[in-house]
Amino acid sequence: MDEFYAMDEAGLDEEDLDRRGRAKRRFGTVLVLLGFAAAVAALILTVNNYRDDIAAGKSSLADLQKMEDMLGIDADGDGLIGATPAEEYYRAHDIDPSSRSTARQEVSGNAPVYERHPDMTMPTVEVDGHMYVGYLEIPAISRVLPVMDTWSYPSLKIAPCRFVGTVYAHDMIVCAHNYDRHFGQIKTLQEGDKVSFTDVYGDRFEYEVSEVTILQPTDVDEMKDPVDWDLTLFTCTIGGATRVTVRCVMTGSTPAEWTAAAKEDLSGKIAGIQKQSEAS
Repeated sequence: MDEFYAMDEAGLDEEDLDRRGRAKRRFGTVLVLLGFAAAVAALILTVNNYRDDIAAGKSSLADLQKMEDMLGIDADGDGLIGATPAEEYYRAHDIDPSSRSTARQEVSGNAPVYERHPDMTMPTVEVDGHMYVGYLEIPAISRVLPVMDTWSYPSLKIAPCRFVGTVYAHDMIVCAHNYDRHFGQIKTLQEGDKVSFTDVYGDRFEYEVSEVTILQPTDVDEMKDPVDWDLTLFTCTIGGATRVTVRCVMTGSTPAEWTAAAKEDLSGKIAGIQKQSEAS
């Protein structure tokens, strides 16, 4: 290239050479400035993403702790219910800790209600104006995250969200931003890794990772395919070009303690579903 310019400039006078030199310098300066601007923009984007990541982690943790307090459970296993030591919480509320994991069944020996009514809607609990259906545990990446009932872009800045489906119908899909404190690390999950979801009644559903794959944003039907997987987690890759998709198969479930209040509430939901079905 230098030889080309040398040959091209051989016939130019001093004024033309000077003019061409100034043009080259201006072009070089523009390239440097563009490179600097791109670097600054990338730095600003990185800082903003990091701040959003931290804020999302704090928001989901705060809502998880409030959910624990409302439900009287130690979701993340840190010995605290909200900000109160679990033992102290149970004593204050006259709760026998050993009863928190007993089987919840309508009648002893019968299947849990969610197995008998897989078309039931998921119960919710409200935390600071947000409706949650339960919480997700992913031990391999040390994540315990509350899951909102419905997704929206503002909601995804706070916590993972239910995209479609339910755990009872074995077709729930949960989406989240690729914040490190949310689903940023699900790409590292491997076949056989454990995942669990606990609904707001305390029913616990256990899963194993079956596969981790990459889907295109247009692969909506494939994303929603419930045939081979009981639970799907997904998030965008950096830049949003594709979707990291984790497929899970169910390995078992543990019904929570069956209380009169929960039974009455759930019976009402089931009656509503049946009434809608009869009307349609």
